[in-house]
Amino acid sequence: MKIKLTPKNMMNQVYKFYKEHLTPRPPGRKPPNFRHCLMWALATGDYSLDWQFQFQKQISWSAAEATWAIMLNPRKALTWEILLPAAFEDGRRGAERHEPDETWADDGYSIGDYARLAVQAATMREEANDEAAQAAFDMEDEPDGAADDAQNDGETHEEGPAHLDPMVAIGNYLSGIETPTSDEEENAASPMRFSDGSPAAGLPVYAAAAADRMARRPRTPSIESDVSMTESERRREASRRRTRYVLDDEAEDDDDELESGNSSESSP
Repeated sequence: MKIKLTPKNMMNQVYKFYKEHLTPRPPGRKPPNFRHCLMWALATGDYSLDWQFQFQKQISWSAAEATWAIMLNPRKALTWEILLPAAFEDGRRGAERHEPDETWADDGYSIGDYARLAVQAATMREEANDEAAQAAFDMEDEPDGAADDAQNDGETHEEGPAHLDPMVAIGNYLSGIETPTSDEEENAASPMRFSDGSPAAGLPVYAAAAADRMARRPRTPSIESDVSMTESERRREASRRRTRYVLDDEAEDDDDELESGNSSESSP
């Protein structure tokens, strides 16, 4: 599907075409101007002009070339002859105002130079890709230490603990630990501590003070003690005990009568 070029998107679409097909350039070579890039883009058949150009919606040739020159090289904006047609209306008539000055708009290329420039740009892109791939391949082949030295910009450092073999480093660490031979030595080596930082020998200060206050308070009588019972509670308890004794006596009398009756029946 063809890309429609309108007065609004023409500059950006032609710039994308230029970046894709005509870059990079050999050092010192001028970039092609907007007129040539537009002609080459339309000649590929991938672009077409929108219908708006048929109804007096054409853009200014001089303004397009000036804007194009500033896009490719922002320092061109320091040249007043280029900035003037790109941004200002200078009062000249149409033919004079819209035709760019060849002193800065001429790129030195002809219509038939597109193929040569495109092949040249493609070759330079391939060479750049090959160089990047070779550099990445060389970094993979380097030993780990060589890559680190390259990142350190050639600076040399003395060998430290970080460069020791891991097993050697672990052995050195374990050999420096003194193992306690008894519980007393272990507690002395690493004493336990409370949350306030005090050694865990006895209660911490705040707990000892709370325990002392609790010890000085009068003891509350037990619920089973007679001291804690009210007078009415003592009377109810005495009544309950008397009732229990009466019931026990009646039960014993019933048992005696039952035994006597059984003995009389069994006698001849």
